Amino acid sequence: MRNKGFHPHETHKDVKRSRYLQSIDRETTLHFASVARTELFKAEARSLLPQLPKEEGFTFIPNAFLERLLKEDLSVAQFNSVLAIFRQGR
Repeated sequence: MRNKGFHPHETHKDVKRSRYLQSIDRETTLHFASVARTELFKAEARSLLPQLPKEEGFTFIPNAFLERLLKEDLSVAQFNSVLAIFRQGR
């Protein structure tokens, strides 16, 4: 009989990822989720910007976008950073 070397079973990468995510505390998770939502809103604002009407240096922001933005639980700084995208498009 041949002597086979023992190779420990490699943990699947999804299991490693899941264990890592479970090790993160709740406060950090909520912070990362908030930052991710803010970045998604910024990306949407950048995509809307070329299509929006502009008049006398002001950009008209769609009501649907503003309603969704106001429903989110964002800090004042995050809210202002999303709206700053529309100021840059002047």
